[in-house]
Amino acid sequence: RTNEALKQLRLATAYDPKHVASWVATARLLTRDLRGAPLPLRRDVNQTEDDDEVWLLGTTTQTLARAPEKDDQRNAADAIECFKKALQAEPRNYYALSCFADLEARLGHVDAARDLFRRSSDANPSNA
Repeated sequence: RTNEALKQLRLATAYDPKHVASWVATARLLTRDLRGAPLPLRRDVNQTEDDDEVWLLGTTTQTLARAPEKDDQRNAADAIECFKKALQAEPRNYYALSCFADLEARLGHVDAARDLFRRSSDANPSNA
C-alpha cells in the first residue's frame, strides 16, 4: 500500500508541482518509519532555554523519537527534497516548515530544525 500511495502522490506532484500538500504527504510517507513517536508540539513549561537542543532532538522523557537507521537515509534525502519543493511553492507554509523541522531534528540537524521551527512560528504565530 505504501508504494501505491507514493506512486499516486508522485503523479499528483508531477501534475501540479506547486501542490504543497502532496509534497508534504510524500515526504511524511517516505519517513513514516523514521518517526518513532512525534516530538511534543509544545515545550514543557519547566524547560529552560538551555534545553532547546534536547527538546529538538526528541530526547525528553515525553517522546521515543529516534534517528533514522542507515537504510533509511535515502528516504530521508528524498523527503528533504520534497520539503524543499513544497517550500519553493509556498515559502511560508507553516505546516511544511514544521514537518521539515521535525525531520531535521530527527536527523540531528539541530540548527536547521531550530531555523525551520522559527520560520514556521513566524509564518503562523497563533500555532507557535
